[in-house]
Amino acid sequence: MPEGAPRRIRLELSLTDRRRLTLHVENSCPAPVEFDRDGFPITPPREGHGQGLRSIAAVAEKYHGIFHCGYADGVFDLRVALLDASPEPRPVRRIPAVYAGILLGIFLLNCMPSLARALEVVPILGPVIQVVDLRSYSWFWGGTGISVDEPVLDGDQQAVDELAPRQEALIQEMKELFLNYAAQKYHGYVAEDITYQVTRDDAALFILRFDATLNAGGSVDFHRYIVLDKQTERVLSLGDLFQSGADYLSPINQEITAQMQAQIDAGTGDYFLPGGIWDEADYFQSIAEDQNFYVDETGRLVIVFDEYEVAPGSMGAPEFAIPTHTLNGLLAQPSVLR
Repeated sequence: MPEGAPRRIRLELSLTDRRRLTLHVENSCPAPVEFDRDGFPITPPREGHGQGLRSIAAVAEKYHGIFHCGYADGVFDLRVALLDASPEPRPVRRIPAVYAGILLGIFLLNCMPSLARALEVVPILGPVIQVVDLRSYSWFWGGTGISVDEPVLDGDQQAVDELAPRQEALIQEMKELFLNYAAQKYHGYVAEDITYQVTRDDAALFILRFDATLNAGGSVDFHRYIVLDKQTERVLSLGDLFQSGADYLSPINQEITAQMQAQIDAGTGDYFLPGGIWDEADYFQSIAEDQNFYVDETGRLVIVFDEYEVAPGSMGAPEFAIPTHTLNGLLAQPSVLR
């Protein structure tokens, strides 16, 4: 780096299930980097120079791992995974499941085209739409900061084109919530961490959840879901689950109110309903037409609320699973609900 230029090195190390060690290094690099056919940076020949990365690659190979270098936007990027080095050969039938787990974490499908083609023919996965990389970035000023882990998607182009704008909109929404707290409500330390998780990936649906934890004295959690219908390759809104013009809000509201009241009566929950200490203006009335939701593994619609939206903070971010039979006659056909 030239004298006076901003310098930054970022290191991440994680161990998963005591079987997979991952290392991620980002290093400021002002000049674009070219790579040879083996994936190593092309550097001027100097004695002893360039051996470090080759040593790392050799270790990755020894431990059945993956090694990848890249460059983008002034940052040199190194990602390495070391897998369980069991001396016993792994059965071929286990390879897709093992590598699918890795791909959902940090690795690029375009670095492993043969693997991508193999995944496409695994029936349970359906069309390939995968989280294939992790883009992390942070801003800090004084005692305030925001840190974002954002997934990079790859696969069928129509599916990616559907997901990407929705993903950006949700992250922007979380940033705006953070800025609202930072600029208007608090003076001093405010921070937010935005992360993500693939919560469902099968032949029917690909569901991506974004989690934001806002720390401002106490902490507040937000969750946002993106639901991709793999058959139509469309991102679904709540209304898309129902026939055009159907009144789906009423049965959902009735079911949620009944579940809230049952928890209150059993002493296991506390919600903003009549009969408590809450102001009438705070009473739960209705979900929004575009309410945050997902579809669980059993095919039920799950309605998701933010902290403090329908209950005190002690209830966290409440979720309510809606029995599908309460929606009979309203569902679009074919339906992703069961």
